Amino acid sequence: MNQLNKTNESFFNVDWDEEFNDELSDRELEMINKAGERVAELGMTVPAIMFLETMKPFNWIGSQVMLFMEPFTAYVFGYKEIIDLRRALSKRPSVEHLIQAIEEADYREKQKNHKGVLKPWVKNMFSSNKNKK
Repeated sequence: MNQLNKTNESFFNVDWDEEFNDELSDRELEMINKAGERVAELGMTVPAIMFLETMKPFNWIGSQVMLFMEPFTAYVFGYKEIIDLRRALSKRPSVEHLIQAIEEADYREKQKNHKGVLKPWVKNMFSSNKNKK
């Protein structure tokens, strides 16, 4: 209950302008980027992108399921975070932003993990082909 008092919204007092605004706010973009980084850290880039591409037309329905579950999930994850995530996922461009965030985070993750590992292997592969000719 303490989390509800910290926000200007409650389950019964909804900001309708924010609810039906199609543009993603900075906070929503930040949450999408954090989700993309987490997916890349877990190594679930390909399944996540396939799932998101498949379910792209149903993003609004998913956000409405989150709305239905909000009373239960608010106390586990935090009320403000659940509201922001639900609002972000109800907007059309959010899924595309999430896919791009996952791809960018995956690229950074691969650069970080494979720094200096792939280059000698690739270099040796091409140098051995030149010596055979």
